[in-house]
Amino acid sequence: MDVPPEPPALSPVEKPRAFTVLVILLFCASMLSWLLIYAGPNALIAADMMEPWSAESDPRLEWWGISIAILLSLMLIGGRLVPWMIRRQTLAIDAIADAQDDVPDAVSALAGHSHKPADGDAPRA
Repeated sequence: MDVPPEPPALSPVEKPRAFTVLVILLFCASMLSWLLIYAGPNALIAADMMEPWSAESDPRLEWWGISIAILLSLMLIGGRLVPWMIRRQTLAIDAIADAQDDVPDAVSALAGHSHKPADGDAPRA
């Protein structure tokens, strides 16, 4: 019987640099903004569902800049909120686990039984 070969060792992954992350977020925000501000209205104009703007009154460039700023801000705020939410949920799970350790004492107290320590057990506080 053949023994399967061991998988290659994985190299440790470096954390991404802040500049790289910001460039990727800026790229994503600009692409989403372009789709919303330019591609969407162009499709509506092509389908005769919307009138085209004149060259001097086209507001899309300004809208594009504003939408990039809004999307980038939302992405950065979301990036800060997620670790906080994870930490909060982890603490809540730990509190539930700690509360479950006290369940036998609470059940016996409700039933009117007192916990009598066995020989060698330390009394509970």
